[in-house]
Amino acid sequence: MKIGIDARMYGARQTGIGNYIRHLTENLFKIDRENQYFVFLLKPEFSRYRILSPQVKKIKVRARWYTLSEQLIFASVLNRYNLDLMHFPHFNAPFLYRGKYVLTVHDITQKYFPGASFWRKQAYQFIFSHNIKAARRVIAVSRFTKNDILNNFSCEAKKIKVIYEGVDSRFKPGNKDEALIRLRQKYPLNKPFILYVGVMREHKNVVGLVSAFNLFLKKYRLDYQLVLVGNFDPRYTEIQTKIDRLKLNKKVVQPGFVSFDELLLFYQAAEVLVLPSFREGFGFTPLEAISCGTPVAASNTTSLPEILGKAACYFDPYDIKNMAETIYKILEDRNLQDVLVCRGQKMIKNFSWTKCASATLKLYQEAAALK
Repeated sequence: MKIGIDARMYGARQTGIGNYIRHLTENLFKIDRENQYFVFLLKPEFSRYRILSPQVKKIKVRARWYTLSEQLIFASVLNRYNLDLMHFPHFNAPFLYRGKYVLTVHDITQKYFPGASFWRKQAYQFIFSHNIKAARRVIAVSRFTKNDILNNFSCEAKKIKVIYEGVDSRFKPGNKDEALIRLRQKYPLNKPFILYVGVMREHKNVVGLVSAFNLFLKKYRLDYQLVLVGNFDPRYTEIQTKIDRLKLNKKVVQPGFVSFDELLLFYQAAEVLVLPSFREGFGFTPLEAISCGTPVAASNTTSLPEILGKAACYFDPYDIKNMAETIYKILEDRNLQDVLVCRGQKMIKNFSWTKCASATLKLYQEAAALK
């Protein structure tokens, strides 16, 4: 069987989806010795991508995601290869592609947080609705995401398969003091710190976290820093505006996008990871923190309770006071920290890239057999 994989978003800088493509393909190519794979990549990742199996061929394309060329040129490129099945790891399959395909849906956040553009919202609704119907099978990364699709779009439940993602095995506990020493050589970290890792967009509620951090400092009179790891997004300036207004510039450290090695150190050195999102389809970062032995405070909404179970403390992301109280509760209770870490180490075994790849391969076989 000839299987295509849209890897245009491959790479760490595309965060969740990029890492999904990387780990899924690596594990697929280890367990599947029968099928032939065609991996479609953009520059510069095309040059960096290492082929680990003779069954894999990489193809360079010049059609970025969310563009007109994606809808026209990319569809034309795919049609040349006469694939038995194509896997699009995001909702943005080209409208004009008529081959059989599997679609992975990580979330439908753009329906709820479409940004300022009216046309972008309309385009998302049109493309998503069409692709959900056209796909032979749909992978949802959580039960929440599956139900979210069913509640908002026309799709048969039997068409959607929940396949949990995995956690990179390189995330593991380390020496906190050594991690801090290494980080302090580059960043102005002089206090214990609360950590956030992720994109800086509206649905992530980083503005709410900054407000909760400010309340935490004033109410409990504890001396902490807040570290926000992730690329600054020029479309969302509210975070910096909030930091400036609350006069927290000396208390908030913003490293931007960091390498894997530095991210590992931040997880190992943090006192707690906080994920204050309004919406999450899965939630990589709390699982990564838990793998490193770091306690987690997370929103009590959408997929997070499903994924994290009893290995996190939860708060209402719309309630700044509740968020601050939950952070304080973890930081001031060493026994609670130990309990969360212990639960987390047991829970994390449920999330394996090998399991994810195996279930995905089985779904490929089912989808390809459909007329």
